[in-house]
Amino acid sequence: MLDHVQQTREGGLEQSGLCRADRRGAAHGPAHDRDHRHHGPGVQHRHHQQGVLAADGRVEQAAITGDTSDERDVAAAVRRVVDTWGRLDNVIANAGFSLPGNLESHAPEDMRAMVLTNVLGPALLVRETLPQLRESKGRIVLMGSVAGVRHTPGNLYSVTKWAVHALAENTRLLVGQDGVGVTVVAPGVVDTPFWDERGGSPETALTAEQIADTIVFALNQPAGVDINHITMRPTGQLG
Repeated sequence: MLDHVQQTREGGLEQSGLCRADRRGAAHGPAHDRDHRHHGPGVQHRHHQQGVLAADGRVEQAAITGDTSDERDVAAAVRRVVDTWGRLDNVIANAGFSLPGNLESHAPEDMRAMVLTNVLGPALLVRETLPQLRESKGRIVLMGSVAGVRHTPGNLYSVTKWAVHALAENTRLLVGQDGVGVTVVAPGVVDTPFWDERGGSPETALTAEQIADTIVFALNQPAGVDINHITMRPTGQLG
């Protein structure tokens, strides 16, 4: 069984897609959760831990609530994985959110929260897990976006995703020779609660499960194969 740390926020692709992919045979481990749709920026999150037990009583899956931009919370999540399963093989950095409007209309405190979640959070997770991944010759998957390869007017979310793509390549250059694989997955339109404040999901959209399957594909490559960048769009999405 492979174990991983998974950074998520509540309700979207992360909970519905990745957890179902886990049950189909992907890596098991905790989800690290941060959600700015329900909590304002700067709110101190209380830790709680939820576990899924196998029939023999072993912990099969665990959820740890924390702030992905707080290095102490990230370190605690990683320790929980190692203490529970004894090792760390895969890391999925999937925390992120977007704001309606553009940088002219965003409140500065919301801009700060988005940058901290979307950029600092994945960077802290990578930093904290590299020692374990070097030991296990494991893999990192960073969740990017088509917004991270194209520009749109005043799109600060796009700026954060460009940063995630840069983080992936810089990390690959840092640890590739140590046997650690690094992949950035860049989806286009995905049917998740992202669209709830934007008039509803477009007719043409990927599903959360399709993104999860792509992540599993990257994680399950044979030793010696490192897929670095996957861009995926629903058929018909031009931008």
